[in-house]
Amino acid sequence: RLTRGALRGAVGGAGLYAGKWLAHRIYVDSTYAWAYPAALVHETGASMIENAAHDRPPLDRLSYHLAFVRLDVRPDTRAVTARVMPFNVVATGLMLAQDRLDVRRSLALGTLVFTGPGVSQTPLDILPESGAWAFLNTVYLSEVEPGAEDYEISAHELMHVFQHREWLRANALYAGLGRAFQSGPESSYDELASVVYLDNPMGLAAAYFLGPAGCRDDQWLEHEIDLFLSRNGGC
Repeated sequence: RLTRGALRGAVGGAGLYAGKWLAHRIYVDSTYAWAYPAALVHETGASMIENAAHDRPPLDRLSYHLAFVRLDVRPDTRAVTARVMPFNVVATGLMLAQDRLDVRRSLALGTLVFTGPGVSQTPLDILPESGAWAFLNTVYLSEVEPGAEDYEISAHELMHVFQHREWLRANALYAGLGRAFQSGPESSYDELASVVYLDNPMGLAAAYFLGPAGCRDDQWLEHEIDLFLSRNGGC
């Protein structure tokens, strides 16, 4: 079982790499046309890893994330289940209260994009002010005319969204704990789990902030993106 899971997970990992490689083409080719293919390949690879963690066939269930909704697709039965992700709901609400939703860029990149006239602060002051950043499944971009720099920044922040979606799969590690700690009837637990997916962001936060304090560009998640975009990271 361990060998089978490792091999299937490795194939899924190749999908993660391929998805980010396609996302970097947004910058190379100066077009947003790569955003949807990149997301499709990346999320399929992440789904394969999640299936491996549950000891399921690689394509047993495919999960995709749209804004604050997780879509679970069963290819064999063509059944689709939609569940709300509470942390992403809060993140979207905070972004709506702070910045302007850019419908055009959101449709172009396939994730919620908010814009403003210049640098902006992340909700809850998590990161220093910047002209571009990702906040869970949302992105902030300064209002600039499309150009080489704009496409590079868009690709960079979209990859951060991909990283967030990868860490959402870590729920597979403690999926069985829910029933162990449930206090109500089993039917109530099942009903709640059918409409809500716990998008715990703690793993992503720990991974991002393990780097040297005060040096945002030294975080390993930043370095990963820099390597895809052929840039030098660090301070």
